[in-house]
Amino acid sequence: MRILVYALHIMTPYNKGYIGGAWIRFLEFLKRAEKFDIKYVLVEPPPKLGDNYESVLVNANGYEEIGATALAILEATIKGIRRALKGDLDLILSPIESPHCVLPAFITSILTGTPFTVIIHNAPVFHALIEKYPNKKFSLSFRHIYKAIRYHKHRRKSIPYIILSTLFNYFVLKILKTTIIIGIGSGATYLQSLDKNLHVKEVFPANSIPSSAIVEGKKPPERKTYDAVYVGSLTEEKGVLDAIHTWRLVTIKNPSLKLHLIGRVNDKMMLQQLNRLINKLDLGNNVYLCDNPFVGTSTEILLKNVKKSKIMLFPSRLEAWSFVVGEALSLGLPVIGYDIQAYKKAYPNCKALIKVPIGNLHKLAAEATRLFENPNNLMTLSKEAVQYMKNYYTWDQVISAEKKLYEEVISSLFCARAPHIEKVEKDKI
Repeated sequence: MRILVYALHIMTPYNKGYIGGAWIRFLEFLKRAEKFDIKYVLVEPPPKLGDNYESVLVNANGYEEIGATALAILEATIKGIRRALKGDLDLILSPIESPHCVLPAFITSILTGTPFTVIIHNAPVFHALIEKYPNKKFSLSFRHIYKAIRYHKHRRKSIPYIILSTLFNYFVLKILKTTIIIGIGSGATYLQSLDKNLHVKEVFPANSIPSSAIVEGKKPPERKTYDAVYVGSLTEEKGVLDAIHTWRLVTIKNPSLKLHLIGRVNDKMMLQQLNRLINKLDLGNNVYLCDNPFVGTSTEILLKNVKKSKIMLFPSRLEAWSFVVGEALSLGLPVIGYDIQAYKKAYPNCKALIKVPIGNLHKLAAEATRLFENPNNLMTLSKEAVQYMKNYYTWDQVISAEKKLYEEVISSLFCARAPHIEKVEKDKI
């Protein structure tokens, strides 16, 4: 099976900073491609994701500006179409739901007749809103997408940027109706709740544990020098603001406890907001940002810092499956977070994953305080976490399940084209 992948990944070098769960997942697929008889052709910017595949490089410098995004999409599409016209591809894949990967995949499919699919990790635009407002109805109309982007996703961006982002996401959500979508965890559930006409196939199991976490877990235990750690994008949806407010409640009773924030900010304004909040709550000696927040932390350093922590505080609303929760559990950290849909599928019946109602900061603080005040319970949950992850899903199971869905996408397009092919053959006769 030969698959063309629009891998327009973030431009941070992979050995130096934060790359995101979707790309970590795809890296695990690349490592095992030969075993599953999958040959990847990646349309990608430098730095390359690896060397064990065919690469079509594009000269992209990032997606922070509108012009750069448009040029990256245009160049990737042109080069991808040229490669697809060789006629040896079985499938075209967008490994994430972002417009800069979905649009080129769709256009290439239309122009070459090659089937395509999209891996949906989070329902575009609306995922965090569905978690935050479970009783509110959202639709895929242009008006609802615009409002969601303007007031929730890109609050500080200019109106032209918001309009362009709305257009891109509107087109993406229309494009998704033309194929079979492969959904990850709660991303699949929420996408179907937005539009029942979307054809979503959920892959299960959807994830395992990144290889780097498995390697780190086999190393000798680290001395616990941190009280708690937060790992993830430093955004409101991922829960960093809730984590800081929670820590203020924790330190009222335990003034010496420290929380380390590991992640990446998208802009200077978000970093300023974080620093203002830390100072406002008088947490200058209790909450720390690790490394350069504009780049993030390399995977190796991230895991070492997690391993040095006693617990993970992770009040995120924006998760489809969550690698960081699995990484923390595998390294022996109990995790305290919100009771979101993703965890019901990804980590069912895990006693070391402590869940509280969404938005209940006092409950988050109470659970953290309870663990710090009861070292024996903390140790018991730590052992429970490690044991739980020893019996977790493997990458072989994940890739095997997803490959079956690739075959289904390919087969469905062939069946759709069969009447036309049959008519052509009859006309020839």
